[in-house]
Amino acid sequence: MDTLEQYVEDIMKEAGTWDMDPALRAPLVQNLVVQVERRLGLAAVAALDEKDMEAFDQFMAQKPTPSPDKVIEFVQGRIEDFEQMMASALMEFRNEFVEGAKRLMAEAQSA
Repeated sequence: MDTLEQYVEDIMKEAGTWDMDPALRAPLVQNLVVQVERRLGLAAVAALDEKDMEAFDQFMAQKPTPSPDKVIEFVQGRIEDFEQMMASALMEFRNEFVEGAKRLMAEAQSA
């Protein structure tokens, strides 16, 4: 199991959404992993300056498209406090997911 998948499972447990049919849970976990990856990517791209953004555009135009690991390597060397920025983006995703899930469950129980 990769780190992001474990992270998603942990926040699902925290939000109280883990206890569902595993056949339903597995695609939800994968969908959330994709959302986390996108969120991290958007945070990284937003932190690039204009020169690095041009280099990033050229990098992403490569065929085949660079893997997520290669993208991380590319931006990591160009963003000061990269680790802190990623941690902040993960925490923001976690907070939004947990709060949203708890709100939806509360609404469902009161309906």
